[in-house]
Amino acid sequence: MYLKRPFILRITLLAFLLTVILFTLNATGSHRLLITEFLALNSTGLQDNDGDYSDWIELYNPGETAVNLDGWALTDKADEPQQWLFPAITLNPGEYLVVYASGKDKRVTGASLHTNFKLSGGGEFLALIEPDSGLIAHAYDPFPAQQTDVSYGHYLNQPTYFRTPTPGEGNTLGTQVQAPLFSNTRGFYTDPVTVSLMVADPGTTIRYTTDGSRPTATYGQVYSAPLTISKTTPLSAVNVSNGLTSEVITHTYLFANDIVQQPDQPAGYPAEWGNYWSLQDPEKYAPADYGMDPDIVSNPSYQSLLPAALQSLPSLCIVTNPGYLFSHTIDPDTGGIYIYTGDVLINSTIKLKTLGADWERPTSVEYFDPASGKGFQINCGLRLHGGNSRKAMNSPKHSFRLSFRKKYGASKLNYKVFDQKGSAERFDHLVVRSTYNYAWIKDNSTHNPANSQYIKDQLAKQLHRDMGQISPHERPIHLYINGLYWGVYKLAEKLNNDFMSEYQPGEDVDFDVINDDEIMDGNNVAFKRMQSLASGSNYNSLLDEQLLDMDNYIDYMLTNYYIGNLDWDKNNWYTARNRVEPGLGFVHLVWDAETILSDVNLNLVKVINGELTTRFSNLSKNADFKLKVADRLYKHFYNDGALTPAHTVPLYKAMADEIDTAMVAESARWGDYLRDLKKVSGYPLYTLNDHWIPRRDYLLGQYLPQRSAIVLKQFKDAGYWPSVEPPVFNSKGGDLTTYHDLTMTAAKGSIYYTLDGSDPRTTGSSAIAPTASQYANALRIAGPGTIRARAKDGSTWSALAEISFQGGDTAVFVVGQSQLRLPANMGLHTIYTAGNELYATLGSAGHLRLDVYTIDGRHVATPINGWQSAGKLSTSLTNVQSQTLYLYKLTFEGQAVTGKWFLP
Repeated sequence: MYLKRPFILRITLLAFLLTVILFTLNATGSHRLLITEFLALNSTGLQDNDGDYSDWIELYNPGETAVNLDGWALTDKADEPQQWLFPAITLNPGEYLVVYASGKDKRVTGASLHTNFKLSGGGEFLALIEPDSGLIAHAYDPFPAQQTDVSYGHYLNQPTYFRTPTPGEGNTLGTQVQAPLFSNTRGFYTDPVTVSLMVADPGTTIRYTTDGSRPTATYGQVYSAPLTISKTTPLSAVNVSNGLTSEVITHTYLFANDIVQQPDQPAGYPAEWGNYWSLQDPEKYAPADYGMDPDIVSNPSYQSLLPAALQSLPSLCIVTNPGYLFSHTIDPDTGGIYIYTGDVLINSTIKLKTLGADWERPTSVEYFDPASGKGFQINCGLRLHGGNSRKAMNSPKHSFRLSFRKKYGASKLNYKVFDQKGSAERFDHLVVRSTYNYAWIKDNSTHNPANSQYIKDQLAKQLHRDMGQISPHERPIHLYINGLYWGVYKLAEKLNNDFMSEYQPGEDVDFDVINDDEIMDGNNVAFKRMQSLASGSNYNSLLDEQLLDMDNYIDYMLTNYYIGNLDWDKNNWYTARNRVEPGLGFVHLVWDAETILSDVNLNLVKVINGELTTRFSNLSKNADFKLKVADRLYKHFYNDGALTPAHTVPLYKAMADEIDTAMVAESARWGDYLRDLKKVSGYPLYTLNDHWIPRRDYLLGQYLPQRSAIVLKQFKDAGYWPSVEPPVFNSKGGDLTTYHDLTMTAAKGSIYYTLDGSDPRTTGSSAIAPTASQYANALRIAGPGTIRARAKDGSTWSALAEISFQGGDTAVFVVGQSQLRLPANMGLHTIYTAGNELYATLGSAGHLRLDVYTIDGRHVATPINGWQSAGKLSTSLTNVQSQTLYLYKLTFEGQAVTGKWFLP
């Protein structure tokens, strides 16, 4: 048990402190006992009794009587107040108690206490609950996104981050200056709002700005009275004490009626941006574009929709010194990154093609979702992102990169930005994508802006993810720069070694990341080896040397063939591999897939254009590879698979429904750019009704319903489909409520199946695998598992058919048959799962590792990793989400077996 006496703070509390307490709205309760400090992201701080860096929660008794904690509870779920109960221990007046939020669930009097839950670094509800009455003694509802090794709690009744945590002792700031409190939070308002700025320490001065400029110890207005805000305003404030400053806190207040009147030339902003150096007049600068088009704002069809359009997506507010973005000075410390974009002409003879390319500026970024009311604010680095899109001659709407570094504040963003299950909750970088290709600002001979949809890259990434592969997440947002509306953007994960370490085992330094044949992280030794083997059609060597994840690669290629990607192969591709734990090898990742969904009959299957299609063509000389392609075709183009209309049409519709209303705001902001600003003849004002909706309806009604059959035929015509059709099951699998008698039929040949996840066919030959059985009668399915089957006619095998079941009797898969029959040389026998337990038998002693992953490939746990004696063993999987299907990989002496593990 971790109990300590208080550290006495000799501070005079002034009367105004009572007012500060009123602002502590996220810390509520009776306050008989307090949660004075907690650490949700412990990396190098306090270790628990097991030597682990567990999360921890500090309680304090501020009263004059001892409190018996028997029946008290801690919870991070508002609807489960009794989530973790204390044992009968006493907390005396002035005493502190540290409880580890480790998920280990230990509550023995006299020993270290561990809750049955862990804290979320992205912020969540946390409460201390009184016994009997169930009243909240103290709660954070919720606490904000946290920082690694930085605790959070109260100092002078004000919520504060503590750079130096003090578990079991009174909270102290040291040289740290408390950040200012705002009486009203960021978001949309319809009426003027009065904002008060506060700090508990009476010796602190508050400075603030309202134009985006970052306040400092000497810059900004000195706060003396509440501010009335009646128009869109980025309010930034900093506290100053003894020459030191707190972090800059920003709250942007948005007024829809003000945004729609955004002027063509805001005060303090330049009339010209970057230059058109490659045009006939190389010293001509691009006209700045800030205004909202009155043709949309005043249009009866759209006028009433604009307030809802602006609040239909989460908002991202970039707030920084205007000069950091728009200054025409070439000073590398103060020049504008929106002016000098890395491709700049200084005069008719001096061209600096890298000027500004790596400039990074300090900024505040706010994210908030009007639908949920949730969000975050963080200080980070801001720079431009992209290639051609950063050139002024190509686009006025540039992309940005957000980099989270200690020099600006938190070293990572800890927040669940993306809604998809299994998505990362901590980030080193995020990309704010402008959807450059196929947007209303792009004029190009190969692109008709009228066909712009703004969700094509998002669709491609999601399709690859739905095929069971790692894929970066992105979501649509509205972007604001210092309160100026900048249009519809996409907030996306950045592909690098940090991204890979979130979704595969290993540290970020272990990954090789290659982009368009260039090294982004690590080295290219393994990549060059993979290229060499692939060029020689050495399919088996690629697998044996763990150089290419074949399912991933084929699925990646199928995705790009299906979407008809015309801006890819020579560019816009990423691949990555862990050098230390290579897994199955290099994985390929969808990126910048915008030039897609054009011609429904487009055939790229036989096109050889660059690195990826050349490799595909070379590997296709190998019969095993071609059959593997057929396997993946059957998986994704049949039985409501990821690339069938049954999946693609509702997926696209859901994405379109999310963004459709927001396109009214995008139309007002950028729909007139080609017509009115760039003055390119022949381009109209692009609108929701005239352009976006008709193209959406075509894609939903014609393109997507037809495309799957067309691409499948293209592959069959190219020789990727065997002459034997795969077996057909009488079920689609899924959840079992009772026994199911599974039958299999084939048009010709015999059917062979396995129950262990292995292939019924022996790789490299036409032989039947030793793990396979010939189908004769229906199989009675009683519990969770996977059956894989092929039809065989002579020496010809069909594509692989696969079916999975969940639920039912977790101790039995197929009635009357062993769970698994593996070759003796594997050393592994009788592997099966039952509830939270996995069982296996080792034929001999050796090194065994068990890794568990989410269905989309994110590493969850390694319950076993070490030397194991021969015989039976079992292990359990805890502290994971129930009612969820996971993947497991058992590696014994270098040989691996994979399977599925359903947690009831």
